[in-house]
Amino acid sequence: MEVQRGSTNLINDKKLVNDGQVQAALRISGGDNLATQIHSEAIQMNVPEGFTAYTAMECNEQANQHITTIAKMKEVRQTKYQKVAIGHNSWWGMTMWVDDVLNVTERDEFVYHELIVHVPMFAHPNPTRALIIGGGDGGSARELLKHPNLTNATMIDIDEELVMMCKKWMPKISDGAFDNPNLTLKFDDGIKFVKDAPDNSFDVIIVDSTDPLPDSVGEALFTKEFYENCHRVLSPNGTISTQALMPLRYDADIYKRSI
Repeated sequence: MEVQRGSTNLINDKKLVNDGQVQAALRISGGDNLATQIHSEAIQMNVPEGFTAYTAMECNEQANQHITTIAKMKEVRQTKYQKVAIGHNSWWGMTMWVDDVLNVTERDEFVYHELIVHVPMFAHPNPTRALIIGGGDGGSARELLKHPNLTNATMIDIDEELVMMCKKWMPKISDGAFDNPNLTLKFDDGIKFVKDAPDNSFDVIIVDSTDPLPDSVGEALFTKEFYENCHRVLSPNGTISTQALMPLRYDADIYKRSI
């Protein structure tokens, strides 16, 4: 059993799972008897009035993986591209699900965003032009704008509705990045943007996509053509980072196309 972003204190202390004051977000493998037992107890927790027990199945049906969270939902919307749900959990803070998969939480998002941005930025000898593809919650943009030498910071996200929901309900994550004049924010198809971009356009590319689920927005980014175009667009010392979340865990065909 694994808890979102590895917060193992919620694994080892069952009282935290059973305590209605600390609702836990769990990813559980049905093959683990202890995990199954804890999940059974979790979904029987006393749900406070006005809260929702949000149980989301993950793609890997063979492992029977799912996430159970108790949260006070703020907004649930089917955008043009995906289902987006945002709610507040007393442990994780504001939490977002995309296509019924736990996507980001206020409590631990910094672990992901700091790594996906600063590693490629510091690996490059002098990055001045950076591109974010996806990143609708704004965390990657927030971290990217901490680098003072940037002359071009561009973010491309296909789903304007998701970005506006995050800006409204999860402003701590973007921390003003969407309104920063140093960020060029465009609502467009990232795949098309990279395909049409001139050679040597960027020093760093950050692919902050949703999980590579079959038939999802994120799956479209796992193709040979996309990464060939990313390579073409990068400068000679260019670096790229991507949110892949072990595509083999989801779908073998996606995995094969991404290597």
